[in-house]
Formats: sequence, C-alpha cells, structure tokens
Amino acid sequence: MAVVSIARIVGLLILLSSSAANAAPTKFECRNSRGEVAADFVLDIAEGIIRRGSRTYEITSVNDDYITGFWPAWRGIGGEVIVLNRATGEYQRASISMVCRKYLNCGPRKLETLKVFGVCRKDNI
Repeated sequence: MAVVSIARIVGLLILLSSSAANAAPTKFECRNSRGEVAADFVLDIAEGIIRRGSRTYEITSVNDDYITGFWPAWRGIGGEVIVLNRATGEYQRASISMVCRKYLNCGPRKLETLKVFGVCRKDNI
C-alpha cells in the first residue's frame, strides 16, 4: 500500500513540474513608489529570467513568498537585485554600479547605489 502512495506522489510531482516548465511568461505592469509608471516586468520562471525594460535578470531564488533576480552591471562592477513579493506585487530593486550622470562625454564613472520600490500587477487584471 505504501508503494501505491509513493507512486501517486511521484506522478503528481512529475505533472506539477512539467506544467511549471511549460508555463507561459507573465507580464506585470508596474508603478514606482510615487505612482508613476515604471518599466513593466516579464516573469518567465521556466526560462529562469525576469525582463525589465532592456535588462534581463537571472532568477536566483524562488519560494512561496518572493522571486529574486540578479543583473550583472557594466564591466562586471556591482550589479542589480530585484525582489518581487508574490502575494502583494510589491517590488524592490537595488543596485550598486559604476554610474555616468552625464549621458554625453561621460568621463570617469563613479560607484553609486540606487534603491527603487513600487507595486506590480498582472497585465490582464
């Protein structure tokens, strides 16, 4: 009898893992803490990525509460972390990287930090 129970559990796990692997990417519309439109997120757990604007973050952690992604910064100095609360849609994004404040004739870059937060909602809601 225990063998049947284990077989059912294994079968259920295979079914759940294959449906997760075939899950379509989910788009989220996001606003920052001031209520302004921010870059949308596309979450693709099957591919292990989060896309935000032109950046692609590697998903480094997924649990029942949070999804975490990392994007390496320019020339490998620093990087950016994004964390999405799965229940509330709240996100926080923090980076430390070499930043150029002047977009033309940049000159030397300076190591700086940035923190942004807001809320995302599924595109179809």
